[in-house]
Parts: sequence; structure tokens; C-alpha cells
Amino acid sequence: MIDCSWVYFDQVKVKSIKARERLLPHFLAANPINYGKELKLSCAEALAAAVQLAGFQTEAEHVLSKFKWGPAFFSLNAHRLQNYYLKNNKTHETLQKAEELFLADM
Repeated sequence: MIDCSWVYFDQVKVKSIKARERLLPHFLAANPINYGKELKLSCAEALAAAVQLAGFQTEAEHVLSKFKWGPAFFSLNAHRLQNYYLKNNKTHETLQKAEELFLADM
């Protein structure tokens, strides 16, 4: 996890991440600063999303249980998680296809 604002991401020197490459699907932020905005997750939200996508729902909820707004993340993204990301999407390729379908529906 890189703990910095996406505004400053290009200034962070990380060899394993290509410029402008997103590593998580399109999720909505629940944090008070970026509530409802796509791709503006806090580090805690990003970690919880990654843990959830790995199949660890309880652990993902635990990560966000420290924040008042934590449960809202799962509410805001329930449709995305259930219909597009967790159903039979176990590989990068199937996850990418699911995201493409989701974006086409938008």
C-alpha cells in the first residue's frame, strides 16, 4: 500500500507499478473527503477492497470498522462487489472483463 494522495502518486517512485496503472476496480469512496467519488479511496478503503476481493469479507470489514464511515464503503459498493467483482471473477482476466462490462453498463 502506498500512503499518499493520488494527486502526488506520480511523484512516488515505485518500480513495480506502471504510471497511471490502477490496481483496483472502480470503487466509490466512503471517506468524508471524497465521498461518492470513483477511484478516490483512502488507504484503508483500498486495503479493505483488496482483502474483500481476495475473499476475506470478515477481515475487510474489520479494516474499516475503525472508521464511522467504514460500513458505508460496503453499502456504496455492494452492487459492484456482488455483481461484477466477486461472482466467478477469480483471475485478473475475468476481473478485467467484469469491470469492462460494468463500465459499459454505466
